[in-house]
Amino acid sequence: MEINDNIVQTNRVHRTGKDEWYRFAFRPSFNGEVQSGRNYILVDDVFSLGGSFNELRRFIESNGGNVVHAIALATGRSGNEISLRPETLKSLVDKYGADTLSSFLKEVNLYDGNFKALTEPEARSLRRSPSLDSARDRILAARRKGRSYLVSESSRKDEHKTPRIDPIELYHHRKSRW
Repeated sequence: MEINDNIVQTNRVHRTGKDEWYRFAFRPSFNGEVQSGRNYILVDDVFSLGGSFNELRRFIESNGGNVVHAIALATGRSGNEISLRPETLKSLVDKYGADTLSSFLKEVNLYDGNFKALTEPEARSLRRSPSLDSARDRILAARRKGRSYLVSESSRKDEHKTPRIDPIELYHHRKSRW
């Protein structure tokens, strides 16, 4: 097996210890070279809602790669199921309606409105919400709070207002640790 360390996360989302609404609000993004037709196994330290795995999977697959497995060293309180179960999807669609759910996801900029792309823990979080209006309010509140945190952190470090990770710098940092 080969390790591909050319695909890197390009933003800092600061999600450690944050709730599901913050995790919905701040999504990791990725960049790097994906080899078309190649199979990939994703490895992460902790699986919480599955958003990082899902965003990385979507990046790899949209660039021609095939994600065949994902593994984490630990799981959070959401358990270890990442794939959306048919019964969870059905109950989510029954509760909110397919069109409303799709519109909601587009509005909050998740999965291009494709509710079938949700992870099992993400779908359960939305299903627990009293309404999509309530979920939207909580996601937007997390974004406001998170942006003020990121701005205050970056101001102290004399960095840009939206911290970015330099993929080349990260690559060399990782190589030096091995």
